[in-house]
Amino acid sequence: MKFFYLAGGYGNRAQPLSFVKPKALFPLCGEPLLERIFRQLIGNGLTGGFINLHYRHQDFLPVLSGYSKVRVIFEKELTGSRVISCAATSLGGKPLLVVNGDVYLDVPVSAMQDVYRKTGADGVLLVRHHSGSAYQTLRCRQGRYLGLNSKNHRQGLMYTGVALMGPRLVKEIEEMNFFATLERLKTDVRVLVYDGVWLDLGDPRSYFHANQQFERQLKRDPTADVQNGAVKGVPVNFLSSGVTISSTSRVEESIVWEGVCIEGSSLIRRCIVTTGVRLVDSVYEDRIITERGIFDF
Repeated sequence: MKFFYLAGGYGNRAQPLSFVKPKALFPLCGEPLLERIFRQLIGNGLTGGFINLHYRHQDFLPVLSGYSKVRVIFEKELTGSRVISCAATSLGGKPLLVVNGDVYLDVPVSAMQDVYRKTGADGVLLVRHHSGSAYQTLRCRQGRYLGLNSKNHRQGLMYTGVALMGPRLVKEIEEMNFFATLERLKTDVRVLVYDGVWLDLGDPRSYFHANQQFERQLKRDPTADVQNGAVKGVPVNFLSSGVTISSTSRVEESIVWEGVCIEGSSLIRRCIVTTGVRLVDSVYEDRIITERGIFDF
């Protein structure tokens, strides 16, 4: 079975972070989200897959050079869910696992496959109990997807950003939003409720909290792959590669992307410092710090 990782969006919700790099490359506890997801999916037996690129596509190429079994689809214009149909001729009768490029979770691949096989459905949506966010909820009954609720409906189940799509569904996706395809085709789509850790990296505040939540998850799993001592020390920082911090500077509860240099007697607290920034004798709290300027969360 193959996967399709959706990474072509502009990341408007994630500005100003997405001015620096696409959401799928945001570091999660020091490692790009894409790499954490790819390692997980391949570890679950998926044989390779697809990724669509558009905005800042060149940023992905160094990372993707290590994944020879992932086919890159460059989109000159964003086509939304329609791009998934590019995988239709490569499935060999098997379903396709589709994953949004701005969420992290432990994808229950085997459980989704079991539902797909046992029910003979056209697809399986991974859902979770609504978190109180702006995400639209779904109408479901007895394990079946029935449609979307009205946008102001804030109770029930929400889509996690992960779906298992059968070959027929993949082939016939024509709408920008695949939920419109489900409505048009009157498909038999089942839902599987997920109650594990689900992290939304879609906007700066959510991204900041996602790193904290992921670090707490790592603490509960001593065998987890931990970079930069993320589970040690108080307060915790989330450092990417190539970060230098002078002994006279203090950095607390901050996310620091690669190549950052913090010098002098700087105090950085609860900030996101993005790629290549150099700070000297600087004091910032609760800010996003980029080469383009300083922003509030």
